[in-house]
Amino acid sequence: MLHTLLFQGLIHNFCHSLNQQNFNIPHQPISKKYYDKETSYQYMSEVIYPNWPAPQHIKAFTTVRSGGLSVAPFNSLNLGDHVGDAPLIVKQNREVLLNSNELPESPRWLSQQHGCRVIESLHWSAGECADGIVTNTLNHVCPVLTADCLPILLCNQQGDRIAAVHAGWRGLANGIVENAIASFDPVSYTHLEPTRPY
Repeated sequence: MLHTLLFQGLIHNFCHSLNQQNFNIPHQPISKKYYDKETSYQYMSEVIYPNWPAPQHIKAFTTVRSGGLSVAPFNSLNLGDHVGDAPLIVKQNREVLLNSNELPESPRWLSQQHGCRVIESLHWSAGECADGIVTNTLNHVCPVLTADCLPILLCNQQGDRIAAVHAGWRGLANGIVENAIASFDPVSYTHLEPTRPY
């Protein structure tokens, strides 16, 4: 399972281990370390940064499965609380994600239903049923969980409106992408640009 997160913020050391040259290499996982002082355990998670033309203050990455506490078949960085993994372990994995990537807040996790509902991050609450989340609020972390579905990240040219979308075949057929784009004001979404293929 992949976990894709998107937010806009001014985190100066978010990409401290990256330089511009590394940032543009597609599909190359970057290791992120986190040392838990309470347990004396060092976590090593890996993330992949997209190669897309978003403004510099927009931060996005996808996790891979390494670096967490879950055991098979969920090993190891399972962030999904809906797949049968131990809830305490999922909570600890989410803390590893938060701390190892220096996120500005805990992600606004959705209860994804393979539907086409998109919500504003300001109206989010725990357990919210939706497959997309949009924001124009600084430091709101907008995540989507995917296994065999597509994570779609959208951003306008100004970088003041972003969306993270969980797109399975049902959601695609029922308009999840269109709903996410419609959440951008008409001036913004006329300027959305397609990403370049790798």
